[in-house]
Amino acid sequence: MCQSVHNVELKNVQNRETFHYPVVLLKGVLAEPCCDGKLKLATVSGRASLSFSVAIEQSEQHVGGKKQQEACRQFRALLRLLPGENEYEVQYCSARISITLTYTAPDTLYTVVPLYIVCKGHTGRYQSDESQNDSEHACRKITLATELLQCLYAEKLHEHGFGRKTFTLRSSCQPFHSELDWERAATMTEDELWHTFAAELVRSRRYDVERVKVVAFLSSTHFTGIADGDFSYDNIRRRTTGHAALGGGGLALFGTGCLYTWPSLLETVCGAFLSQRPVDCARLLDDSNYRRTPVHQALEMPHTIETSVATQSSTSTTTPVRFYSR
Repeated sequence: MCQSVHNVELKNVQNRETFHYPVVLLKGVLAEPCCDGKLKLATVSGRASLSFSVAIEQSEQHVGGKKQQEACRQFRALLRLLPGENEYEVQYCSARISITLTYTAPDTLYTVVPLYIVCKGHTGRYQSDESQNDSEHACRKITLATELLQCLYAEKLHEHGFGRKTFTLRSSCQPFHSELDWERAATMTEDELWHTFAAELVRSRRYDVERVKVVAFLSSTHFTGIADGDFSYDNIRRRTTGHAALGGGGLALFGTGCLYTWPSLLETVCGAFLSQRPVDCARLLDDSNYRRTPVHQALEMPHTIETSVATQSSTSTTTPVRFYSR
């Protein structure tokens, strides 16, 4: 342990605050960071292990041609709250701060249900360069993604003075086995797919359509690859079947062509966003509209090929990210 005097300060949450969703964002500042310091979270009681992911700003100052650590660095931490009231500890080297946060599930009949649609005859394996791509892993990724969206909605509304309001998840993602043949699905447009699955969900009577919104992901999305060097969006779409990004009424339907980039565990979220592992765009779907750059930057960029990573690398100070989100 170093001899520096550190200070950890949380900026966006208050002690004894109550949350109605499980994954929360902690934003804060580290004073006098050291080279070997690591930010960790734990329960004060130490009786339960926590699931969390941390990213610390890696900014440096150049003084006299030498790199120097800045006196303060911002951090972000995603934390999965334990049910009920719990005292958590944020640890950095010798510094410790405690905060009590409460998680209570909301009491509402209006919910969102994530589903993983597996067509008849399909294995349920989404396209990926990794072997762990079955329905179980897909559902794990989708559940985590919807929990992150819960957190995002709440934080953005809170920033604008509306409190931490967000949607409620009825359950974790579950497989939905469709009667639609997967080879037939591969020939259908996203509008046809949406109407087919919407009608099938209504007929199944599994959900109260007046109170439940379904966000569904089709397992059989397939990208045939590109060998001619034409990476235009039109060519990418021509070579992709079972793809959708369409919502309306009680159903939002998406393809899974980029599910291979999504993290499946909360502990790996920040690593996924900061990963520099290149994607083979000739074999795997790139649905980022030419950006191939950080998700937060994508919000400010036009949809043109000029905003590729090659162009941005000369002006951007942030690390290119291979985590393409919907």
